[in-house]
Amino acid sequence: MIELSRRILLMVGLLGAVAFALWSPSAVVALRPEHPRAWQESRARFRWWADESRKEDERGSGKQAASPTREFIARYTEGRLIRVDGDAWRTLFDQMHVEMSSGSPTGERAKGAEQSTPLGDSPLFLPADDQRVADARAWLANQAKTFAFLELPTERGPLYASISVTRPHDVRNEAPTEVRYPHCDAAVWWLVGGLLAYALLPWPRRSRPDALRYSRVSAVILPDLLAAVLGAFFFGLPFLIVGANTTTSELFDFADSGWGFLTATLWLLAAIIASIFPFSAWYAAFEAVIEPERLSLTTLWGADDIVFRDVEAIETAEFRPPRWLRTLAFAASLVNPRMLGQAMLLSSRSDAGLVVRFRDGRRRRLLMSALPGGERIIAAFRAAGVEVREPANDECDG
Repeated sequence: MIELSRRILLMVGLLGAVAFALWSPSAVVALRPEHPRAWQESRARFRWWADESRKEDERGSGKQAASPTREFIARYTEGRLIRVDGDAWRTLFDQMHVEMSSGSPTGERAKGAEQSTPLGDSPLFLPADDQRVADARAWLANQAKTFAFLELPTERGPLYASISVTRPHDVRNEAPTEVRYPHCDAAVWWLVGGLLAYALLPWPRRSRPDALRYSRVSAVILPDLLAAVLGAFFFGLPFLIVGANTTTSELFDFADSGWGFLTATLWLLAAIIASIFPFSAWYAAFEAVIEPERLSLTTLWGADDIVFRDVEAIETAEFRPPRWLRTLAFAASLVNPRMLGQAMLLSSRSDAGLVVRFRDGRRRRLLMSALPGGERIIAAFRAAGVEVREPANDECDG
């Protein structure tokens, strides 16, 4: 069972890596420095501010607009202002503002709200569960809002910022990767763990020099690589598609958005591709040793002997993939027509082998396609006096 465990651990590592790398939270927090003078300058663009803008400009000196008044700021932020304080918020405001000659925006550098220097077009993004903004998040949740202004008192006047709660895909070109995909660091360890388990678990060795085994590269490693890459691709595709349109929390939503149907379809394709693993595990574990009176076999399920004198005859045969696998492949092609080609290839595939008929009526199938030295098995049966028959039927379901 070590061969099955090898592939199970590989897939657990790969799928865990994909899930951790592509899982995004339902929301992220964006903090942007705000400047009341910019509010005052932009309000004239809106028709309902025009008259008030003209009156306040008249009270200014010359062409220089007057500094924003407390009345103006209160009116502009009415119903959407959160007053914050504390070391945590001061640290966040420091992060949001550009360093000037010395000090920080919450200390010597601040000379009033109208003179604070905004960071510009680069907001500060935080995970939605960051405890430093928990009180502001609670206020937004209670008010059923996603946007508000923040006011932080300092010794030389208040500083302002805005807080908005948004979905990761809406800020995919701005927010850093570690905020949009907070678990991507863990993905590396899942991937490394899966690959190490696959490589370091003991590989089967020939019990003796003349033992017959399948090629490890062509019959084992290459199929495993194909199954792992394609399986992980189709497993991760829903994360990419759903995450680009909404949040990955809707991967399993069948009722409202319907994204769950896409997830189920693509994961079904991943499961079909992953069905390669049991076959490659069987090839990896298989070994045949020809003895004078018996054929000793080691398979995925253990060791067994075929005693020549108990065999009535052997027949050559062509084995097809299991019926359930072919049916599942065609069922998947009904959902995704692109799978029809793979389903037809799978259905038409056959592998050479032997059907061993025992004197007591039992039958046993031996898969021998691409087995180096497989003709020696047929020669050993013939040398022991076992009848070698032509195939009684053209094909057998594997």
